Amino acid sequence: MSLNSSVKPLELAKSEIDSEFGIKFQKLIKEKMSSSTNQQLLAFTLIPIVLGAYYVGISSLVSIFGPPYAFHKLSSSIVVVPLCLFVIAYGTTWMFYLLFAQHDREFFLPYEPQRIIKFNLLFFNMLLGLRIHISLFSEYVYLNLFVLGKEIKYVAKKDIPYGSRVMTNKIDVYMPETSTKSVKAARHPVIVFIYGGAWSSGNKLTYTLLALRLTQLGYVVVVPNYTLYPKTKIEGMLSDIKRALCWTKQNISDFGGDPNNIYGMGHSAGAHMLALLTANDAIYKLRNNEEKADPTLQDIDPEWTLPKISGLILMSGVYDIPKHYKFEAHKAVEEISAMRRAMGWSKESLVRNSPKLLIQNLVESKEVDVCQLKNLMPQKILIIHGELDTMVPVQASIEFGSVLKDLSIENLNIKIYPDMAHSEPVTNFMKKLKFTTALSSDLTDFIAS
Repeated sequence: MSLNSSVKPLELAKSEIDSEFGIKFQKLIKEKMSSSTNQQLLAFTLIPIVLGAYYVGISSLVSIFGPPYAFHKLSSSIVVVPLCLFVIAYGTTWMFYLLFAQHDREFFLPYEPQRIIKFNLLFFNMLLGLRIHISLFSEYVYLNLFVLGKEIKYVAKKDIPYGSRVMTNKIDVYMPETSTKSVKAARHPVIVFIYGGAWSSGNKLTYTLLALRLTQLGYVVVVPNYTLYPKTKIEGMLSDIKRALCWTKQNISDFGGDPNNIYGMGHSAGAHMLALLTANDAIYKLRNNEEKADPTLQDIDPEWTLPKISGLILMSGVYDIPKHYKFEAHKAVEEISAMRRAMGWSKESLVRNSPKLLIQNLVESKEVDVCQLKNLMPQKILIIHGELDTMVPVQASIEFGSVLKDLSIENLNIKIYPDMAHSEPVTNFMKKLKFTTALSSDLTDFIAS
């Protein structure tokens, strides 16, 4: 009895020491790793470790089947290969988390095997998708060096300031052949392309092939750079896009474009921001016109007035941020994705930055005249999505299309492609591929309608 009573306090004391040590150790790690320099240093330190694990693991596997054959090689490989896979899986995941998941939060690295496995499956799937991008890069280099050469300066006007608060953000304008001969010869429809990249990556240079192919269809194409997370959040991105559209309205006639026939075209995060910008602008104007101002809704960059947009072409877009956050959590990428941090942590901010929910909640509330809201929205909307999209579910576009139908948008087209993946709406405009003809036909028919 006395022995048991003496043991329990000792056990309790040891538990308290362990707990206290663990808390202090975790606090020390968080303090040391709160520095972005230390995070990047650790990430780059992991690169040779992961590459070394690849080398050792592959060498161990090869040695099993190569002479001289011996049982000890098989037994050692049984230990070495799983250990290398463990290092590769955790090292790869931690590298990405250190580089992309530490902004606007406490230091965090994942340890759960399920999350590690899910991330690595997604990562290797992304690596397989790089094949088409390597092919596109080769075509871009060939086109610039051997086909267009010096003529590119007549086809494209690059790095034009458009009024972004970040002076390094510029705009590129691509013109059809008739516009390069005489800007007064014709007034072409204009497409302002907003690229995606999970709100945290992308550059206008990447979409040169897309712009050039669209000029072959007879359009003047404008591609702006915009500020990305973590340098700004969603409000800053929307401000840049609004200013790019305003610049286009004011200046595109100098490049052979029709300032009264401007279309916004966006992919993935770009589609989300175009839809959000136009929906937010329409709802803000409507509520102020009817003297029913919503304090949670703000005019994006009130110094500028968003011009009338003839139509939207939305490809593989996100329109319901709370729902997409759940989808990201299911795939175990919600921590590394910039979406939640770029939109804001609160539930209200997620809803406020969801074009589908903005329109749906307003229509259901019956507080405003829906006909007036429809008149303030673009009157032509083309939604394109692929059923094989594993990054943004096709249901996102179907549900947003349903909300727009309730709004009675006059010219609403929803095109669902059965065998199309997430990036293919863009890559098929860059190069002659499986869906190029169908996408080009859908686009030209929509703009001509």
